[in-house]
Amino acid sequence: MAGHTVVNPEKLPALTIMVEELKEEIEKRYTDDETLKKLLLDSIPNMASVRVWVKKEGWDEAVWGYVRAEGLFTASKRAQMIESLRTRGLDRSDVAAKIWLTLSGDYSEKMEVDNKSVDMYREINNILHKKKQE
Repeated sequence: MAGHTVVNPEKLPALTIMVEELKEEIEKRYTDDETLKKLLLDSIPNMASVRVWVKKEGWDEAVWGYVRAEGLFTASKRAQMIESLRTRGLDRSDVAAKIWLTLSGDYSEKMEVDNKSVDMYREINNILHKKKQE
């Protein structure tokens, strides 16, 4: 779920699909260790339990906590992404320029914009800056 959340938090696959993807990942990753593979496959909860979990309060925060803990937002990766946005902005990408300037604090929307990409970057920006302030 954390991987899908990063790629497109607005359009997560069905829980049944994510559970099947988890099973496939376990099958591929642990082909050489049948005991561990069986243990992991047997420990996957049933769909009723999964549905209850994702509805619990704090689930979204837990998923984002996992994403951050896995090093997705390390300083070096942030720097690479910001540099990539800057380069694309210099190559006449208005969207990249706007995102880069928004992240730097030099630009802010004056009107309400229905742009899911910008909204996602704002959310990430808020998470990153909130962590820096703590």
